[in-house]
Amino acid sequence: MRSRALSISAAGAPARTLPGSWLGAFGCGRVGAVVGVEPVESRERLLELLVLLVGDLTLPLVGAITETLVGAEEVVDRLVVGRDDLQGRPLDRAPLRPDPDADVSRRARRSRFALVLSRGSEKTMSKRILRRAALVALAATAVVATGLPVAAQDDEEPQATEIGITPDEIRVAVVADVDSPLAPGQFQSQVDAVNGYAEFVNKRGGIAGRKLVVDFIDSKLNPDESRNATIKACAEDFAMVGTAAVFLTNVDDMVECVDMQGNPTGLPDINTFSQEIPHQCSPVSYSVSPPQLDCATKDQPVKTYRASLGQIRWYKKQDKDLHGICVGPNDLKSTSITGRVHCAAAEKLGVKLDGEGFYGISGRAPQTAMTPIVGAAKASNANYFNTLLGFGQVISMRKEAKLQGLNSVEVWDCSRSCYSREFLEQGGPDVEGQYTFLNTLPLEEAKHNKRLRQYINAVGEDKADAFGATAWAAAILFHEAIDQIVERDGINGITRAKLLEELSKVEDFDAGGMLAPTDVGARVPSECYFLGQVQNGEYVRVHPKKPGTFDCHPKNLVTVEIADE
Repeated sequence: MRSRALSISAAGAPARTLPGSWLGAFGCGRVGAVVGVEPVESRERLLELLVLLVGDLTLPLVGAITETLVGAEEVVDRLVVGRDDLQGRPLDRAPLRPDPDADVSRRARRSRFALVLSRGSEKTMSKRILRRAALVALAATAVVATGLPVAAQDDEEPQATEIGITPDEIRVAVVADVDSPLAPGQFQSQVDAVNGYAEFVNKRGGIAGRKLVVDFIDSKLNPDESRNATIKACAEDFAMVGTAAVFLTNVDDMVECVDMQGNPTGLPDINTFSQEIPHQCSPVSYSVSPPQLDCATKDQPVKTYRASLGQIRWYKKQDKDLHGICVGPNDLKSTSITGRVHCAAAEKLGVKLDGEGFYGISGRAPQTAMTPIVGAAKASNANYFNTLLGFGQVISMRKEAKLQGLNSVEVWDCSRSCYSREFLEQGGPDVEGQYTFLNTLPLEEAKHNKRLRQYINAVGEDKADAFGATAWAAAILFHEAIDQIVERDGINGITRAKLLEELSKVEDFDAGGMLAPTDVGARVPSECYFLGQVQNGEYVRVHPKKPGTFDCHPKNLVTVEIADE
């Protein structure tokens, strides 16, 4: 009889095969020739079975197994444990549904299939065999879900492989603007998200057999503090995850950061956004919200930008004669460029610009500074009004519009800064009708997406927002990249160089469906979006209609050229 092996395939994925030498660690023993599991609908169902059926059974590798379950979304399509000549072949008979335990044993002796665990049958099988089947299924699902070979966990003891990685811990830094008098607590939700993710995965065994530890370093909306934060992270942490620092104007310390071998590999940076050109074009930075700038043109006087503005195409279908203005902060050259790019892209999509087109104001400007801007919109009878300001200033703009009687606007266009509980509470009836476009699913649709639900449960509903959701997505991206390294090189193959290599390969990353599919490796903004609107004091999905989905189309991504000022 040939040695047994575990052959696994998930829906739409090729089969994987693992040697049978380690199956005994999961209680398989000598359970007939074959154990099949078909179908098991989800990871939650397997865990449910494990709790119900395995009870207090102790597994030496339970930490390693549960660690790999984080991030699993795929549905297990087929699991087969059997002889080599059966590997990868579909089950050629209907699943067995044995009744009494004696029947299980009798069928196991005479059949190729000792047991098939299926819905509706688990309560009738012997607890001993159910334990074995559940454990095999759990181990197999871990591999299918994340690509992390559980067998490697059994063969290796974790070691210190890189700065920030010890046998027990993987340390990552969250560099974010939080403690600043200009914008107190601005990106606290990103910090909460990464901390929440660490707590979430550590309850399930950590990452690569190690505990995930988060170091928060406050960049304080200050260039010097931002640079000092990267220096500290380079010395103490494996990578930066969930970065949210506006003033990263110098990234030399990130790019030239040396690894444990003394090589200038660089410090991997998985950020939620990048504002300044050095950060946008940093070779060690990868974002779940890639920058608009095409970095191939960063040194040219006329630069190329890619704007994801699919919502404009939807607005145009409602009213083909849109015309109006855009307003954004001009405190920094980079923030002014963001507003100019939006306006140019909107014009390219058919919105006629009124007056100056783009109006820049300080991000700290009071409502009185908005009087002439609203006046210009009223004078042209504008029906389109875009704001790229913080939510407080958007509220002020809407109040000023109401004060001046600006009633012609049909589309109040805004990004994720207009998506928060604070915006609804402080804006009240003044922000009714406000549109907001996002690259994440709205929090209201947590029941339609497991990743989003995990994020909200981890940080709490009162701390969850769209900015935090992108940081959670960044943490998932980090975790998945580590899983890929471990699959190829084992738990002691993790280095900064390999993480950067994996990140460069990532295409169509969607964080389990909670993020608009994004080409992270190529640093190209997503061509997908969600559009919501404030209706009766609540956010309501407007487009696309189906919950849990995005509108994805190449025409949603608009390329424009902007000359330096």
